[in-house]
Amino acid sequence: EAKARLTERSLGKAVLSIEGVGDPELARELKQALERSLDVPAMQSLLARHGKRLPAEAANALQHRMDTLQVQARLRRSLMNAGVSEESADIAPVLREVDAAGLGGDGAGWILPDGPRLVAALRIRAASLQDIGAVKERIAAAAKVYDYDELSQAIAVANTLGVQSSEYISAAKIHFKMQNLHNVKEYMDREEVKSSPEARANLQAQLDRLHGKGPPTGTPAEGSQTLEGQIKALLQSADVSAMQGALTRAQRAELQSADVEALKERSQKLQAQGPHLRALRNVLFADDERAVTRTIDAAKAAGLDKPGEWLLPDGPKAYDAAVDRLQVFGRRRQEDADAQTAIPAVCAKLLDSVDLGAIRSALDRADTHKVHSTEVDELRARAGKLDVEMRVLRQLRNCIVYDQVPEVERCVKLAADQGLSEATAWMLPDGPAALEKAKKHLESILAAHSREDIVKADIDRSLELLRDSTDLVAIQQTLARAHVNGVQSLAVMEIENRAKTLKEQKLLIRDLKNCLVFEASAEVQETIDKVRSAGLGSQDGWLFPQGPQLYSQALARMIFCDKCQVVVDSIMAAASLCDCEAMEVSLRKAQELGVPERKFAEAFDLFMLLQNAEYVEGLLQQLRGEQHPEPEDFKRMANLANQMEYLGVKPESSQLKDVASRMVQGRTSAVFKSLNEGERYFSRMVFEDFQNFSKLKDPVMWNGGHQAGGADPIARGHAMMRWQPERITEPLTKLPNAAAEKAALFAFEDIMRCMGDKPTMFVGNKEQPVLKALLNPDIIDEVYLQVVKQCTCNPSSDSCVAGWRVMKCMLEKTPPSRELTEFLYCWCQEVADPDEAAHGREIAGAGEMVRAKSSAGRRRSSFGMARTRTMTATAGTDGCWARTRRRTDAALRVEQVMKDRTDRAHAKATAIAKEVLDYIEELPMGKECSKRSTRSIRR
Repeated sequence: EAKARLTERSLGKAVLSIEGVGDPELARELKQALERSLDVPAMQSLLARHGKRLPAEAANALQHRMDTLQVQARLRRSLMNAGVSEESADIAPVLREVDAAGLGGDGAGWILPDGPRLVAALRIRAASLQDIGAVKERIAAAAKVYDYDELSQAIAVANTLGVQSSEYISAAKIHFKMQNLHNVKEYMDREEVKSSPEARANLQAQLDRLHGKGPPTGTPAEGSQTLEGQIKALLQSADVSAMQGALTRAQRAELQSADVEALKERSQKLQAQGPHLRALRNVLFADDERAVTRTIDAAKAAGLDKPGEWLLPDGPKAYDAAVDRLQVFGRRRQEDADAQTAIPAVCAKLLDSVDLGAIRSALDRADTHKVHSTEVDELRARAGKLDVEMRVLRQLRNCIVYDQVPEVERCVKLAADQGLSEATAWMLPDGPAALEKAKKHLESILAAHSREDIVKADIDRSLELLRDSTDLVAIQQTLARAHVNGVQSLAVMEIENRAKTLKEQKLLIRDLKNCLVFEASAEVQETIDKVRSAGLGSQDGWLFPQGPQLYSQALARMIFCDKCQVVVDSIMAAASLCDCEAMEVSLRKAQELGVPERKFAEAFDLFMLLQNAEYVEGLLQQLRGEQHPEPEDFKRMANLANQMEYLGVKPESSQLKDVASRMVQGRTSAVFKSLNEGERYFSRMVFEDFQNFSKLKDPVMWNGGHQAGGADPIARGHAMMRWQPERITEPLTKLPNAAAEKAALFAFEDIMRCMGDKPTMFVGNKEQPVLKALLNPDIIDEVYLQVVKQCTCNPSSDSCVAGWRVMKCMLEKTPPSRELTEFLYCWCQEVADPDEAAHGREIAGAGEMVRAKSSAGRRRSSFGMARTRTMTATAGTDGCWARTRRRTDAALRVEQVMKDRTDRAHAKATAIAKEVLDYIEELPMGKECSKRSTRSIRR
């Protein structure tokens, strides 16, 4: 309502503003358009022709009226389309749109006269379809449960609404059959009825009702009275089906009365009015006036022009709506009649106009009202010519911005083809001027093209000179000139591709130059990968001559960086293990390669510190103090010990002894079986020298034999563990008491007798006293070391073989301690297989550059190996003696016999040593070893 009031106020202001228009004819036309006109094209023409002369209020009001008419016309079409639909889903959206536009109320907002009637009719249609849908559902539900009464009422309502019986034919058949006793019994025998208590109850009620009509359950009079009551009830109903059923029952019952006749007459009238009602509803949205007239005349002929004659409740409303629709056609005829005189006059005024919008509006009105006259035909021909001239004029105006000669020539030729070459042929006033501008523009383009040809020739020569050039700036300048002048050729495309490639390669050249100062190979590799991904891994793809050379230098730089990194890694690895010798070699390589010192500054500082014996001693003490040393710690200790030896400082034997004892603590397997190469390497360095055995006495303080070696601790240690012909006066190891020391001295004498180093009168088993000595647990390791001592550098091969035999028997009876087992393994391996032992040292020390021992005495010559080598060397001089013939044949035979005997003894000793080595490898370690020793002692 507020919107309607606002519109009225605006319209009032617009009407008042019309008085300010000086032209009375324009004022009248404007007022008619604002108040009564429904012709949108005419209003558009009026606004286009006189928009600048109209007051602002009037122009706004006219535009608002045109917009409103366009919206209402669209809604009117939607209303008419929905009015003939049979689906509620098609009607509901249209009504919602009408309500949203504010046109669903009393119709005050409608400008179109038939808008309110269409809305009202559509609402009635929607309600009717909703009622029809509801009654169909009601009929279906009642038929499903065989409810005769409910089905009868629903069918009556459907007849009232004008629903055809064909739309519920199955329900109508059920309703008709339920009036027969036999059919009701058939229904009761169906399975779906037996499973539905409600359907069974309804059929039983109907069966009782039908039994009540016949002779078995009552008298004819009682049945007739019941039927008469039904007939009286149906006299106020519109249920034709129920009426026909009642009339059928009355006929079977031979009932004759005034109500029966009245019901029969009412049924006939309802059947006659149903088609009229449907026809009246169908023509509400028809555009055929004759069809509406025939329908109304048929209703009048049936006497249905009076509301009281209708038995159907919707009949009067449908008749009045059809009459209103007929009146609309009458108003249209009047409008067409008025247009027959008004439109030719308007067309006559427009015969000299060039306003194509107004002309089209007038022609549309003429087509709408079907006006045919000479003025209309002339105006239509003028509109066609104006259309052609407008199209040509647009082309001429557009060609001013064209730079191509064919486009401008096409526009000028189009004007000539339409006969518009002369100025007098134009109806549009701007046509001749536009044609003249197009011709001048064509001449200027032709002149410019002649100049462009010269420029293009120069550009082509420049492009030809730049085919093999690497001057990217000159190439880009030439390409810019070519683009500005519109030069498009194969040469331009080739030079563009070359410029693109040069630009990419220039960036790669810059990266290659930068990578020559990189220190990380990963950065250089990244640049090389870029070059390779660009397909420049070979010399063929480069356009710059220095490209391949820079690429080769980058490859060399990457290899150099890798070498430097390897050296730095080796320095750092050696520093982590305190390996001074490896660090020195790697540092020399780094200096030769020119590796920056900052990359290994910490390692270099450590190397300089390791040249200080006190610092090395401190590191050794720190590592010895670790509670749970790692395998790498043992390797560090070995390297530090070598460094101290290199510095001329012999590590205290107590340090290595402590290391040896700690290495075997808490292990479940032998050290020589370790999977860690560093641990095996260090264990060989520790366990290959018996001076590192924790129970061995200090060689300097030991006075048990000859005083070989003098004051040198190392020489005295080696002499302590070498063969001696006389008995010892002091045990080799630290023993707990004097009794153990005494037993150890006796055991040494038994070993000398067993090996044949001391004469004896005993002819029995000489090994038995030695094995008996192993029953004393305090001297087990002492006895083993005594056998090792006598087998080392023994000049007698037979004595050495006897020593290995007793060693084998001792291992079978009672094994040594865990720590001594590691020493025995290294000693036996070097004796049994010197090559394998050397190979093991090489594997364990790979990459570590193990320093050779400074003292030659650190490598033992066991069981007469020195003597064997001497004999072999002596035998090797047989050729020399034979050539000089200074020896006799007897001396040669004696020498050969001695050599053979020595070789046999050496082979026998080596075989026994291998058996001993195998036995040591199979010895159990840890707690099992100690238990076995205890069991052996008890035995």
